[in-house]
Amino acid sequence: MNSISKIIEDYAAFEAEVRAYSTKIYFNHCSACKGACCKPEYCEESLTSPFLGLLRQHFVPEVVYDAERGWLTETGCALPVGRPPVCYQFLCDTILSMRPATDFRYAISILCNLVNHIGKKARGRKHVVELQESSELKRINFTRFGKQLNEADKAFKRVRSFLDDDAAELNPSPILKEIHTPPADFSVKRFY
Repeated sequence: MNSISKIIEDYAAFEAEVRAYSTKIYFNHCSACKGACCKPEYCEESLTSPFLGLLRQHFVPEVVYDAERGWLTETGCALPVGRPPVCYQFLCDTILSMRPATDFRYAISILCNLVNHIGKKARGRKHVVELQESSELKRINFTRFGKQLNEADKAFKRVRSFLDDDAAELNPSPILKEIHTPPADFSVKRFY
């Protein structure tokens, strides 16, 4: 990876894949939920981050940003890609209780941290969405970004395999540990 346009393209493709899979896993819970985990203040990062702004320019939402609702519509978030990473990281108790087993919770925690992992230390210690000037985007550590995207992709494949196949095991490999540290009580044994 050596250009911002390549990063935008690859990041968007990966985020869209994670979003679609996450929606499949959480849909029944999120669609029936009356809670308000999506708040306009979380959406603001999509407006202030030059990186997320570029994503929004390339993948234009079908609705206009609303100061009171952010990107939230009756059917969910209107951003096809370019959500702030925190939107993927939030896990409510209802989702965590879908299956109480530690390995399931670990898999879901990894899934929630994949998008965030890609942008870590994009420039120095700053996450890619924390960069405040468009000029900083040209000085992203492209090698690190590509490495972390590759790690996230490998972890995503492992998590999907585990969540889609009741017979699969989720061993805490170095790549999974890089995305999210397993809980102390984690075991590769299946609990359900």
